[in-house]
Amino acid sequence: MTDFASIPLVQLLSTAFPAHQWHPWLFKNQQVPRHFWTSKQNQLWFLRWLEEHLNLKSLDDYYSIKHDHFAQYGGHQLLDLYDGSPFKLLSTIYADHQWVVWKLDRLPRSWWSDPQHQLEYMEWAAKCLNVQSLEDWYNVSQEKFVALSKGSTFFNKLFTSTINFLHCAYRQIAAVTIQRLFSVSAAGTLS
Repeated sequence: MTDFASIPLVQLLSTAFPAHQWHPWLFKNQQVPRHFWTSKQNQLWFLRWLEEHLNLKSLDDYYSIKHDHFAQYGGHQLLDLYDGSPFKLLSTIYADHQWVVWKLDRLPRSWWSDPQHQLEYMEWAAKCLNVQSLEDWYNVSQEKFVALSKGSTFFNKLFTSTINFLHCAYRQIAAVTIQRLFSVSAAGTLS
């Protein structure tokens, strides 16, 4: 005799109603079938469903959604496979897309501590802010610079000022030179 209690509900329903396409991640308080998320095809199936459900028209629209959307719509276990990082998930499934990682809601752990990532951000920020030489940074306000980070709390904690970020990103430039580029008040903020 079959022990139906040990068979996932989605499996039972799929057998009973084979014409209906069941979405295993939508069953409340139930885990998806064992090894479901290890399949790249199932991961893509979930992302395509999420795109349709959230009305995402292009991959760049993922920048507008929050980390919590993945969990809210049943992808929490999927994110666990990628250390809770939407970037790791998206860059694996959509490997051909050029992701601007800092535009996502949540970055991989320790992402900002890597000097190469800091430099990549600075190069991107320089393009966005039309900075073509170090002297052009004179014309960049703290607000414009920080606004590019989408208000990332981790970014703001790690780099409390543009000077601090420039110093970290361009380690080859002495801190004294960087500070000469900016007028800094006694409180350490740009004036």
